[in-house]
Amino acid sequence: MQQETERQTGDEIDRALARNGVRSGSPLESNVRARAYFIWGSAVAISATKPGDLGRKMDIYIAEQRSNPAFADSFVSSGPKVVRIPRGDLDKLRENFADIAAGRVLVE
Repeated sequence: MQQETERQTGDEIDRALARNGVRSGSPLESNVRARAYFIWGSAVAISATKPGDLGRKMDIYIAEQRSNPAFADSFVSSGPKVVRIPRGDLDKLRENFADIAAGRVLVE
């Protein structure tokens, strides 16, 4: 039973880290893995909790850490927003020619 609980919690941690854009090997990943039982409540609480509740608790904890300067570099950057222009809009294509060439604007 303990081995099954450990596997379940490990999978839940991995999913929460990926879902929240936490960089692999980051200080926040180490913190989350070390504090998982504290975040969730206890080992007994984990086995008695509905699966989705564990993920929600982890999501809340990770969201709170976004404003923590110690974990500022722990999140994957979302990157610049890409603008999309329809192929048939020739005026927009001409206006954004340089941005299209640089990859900041996509033509669909």
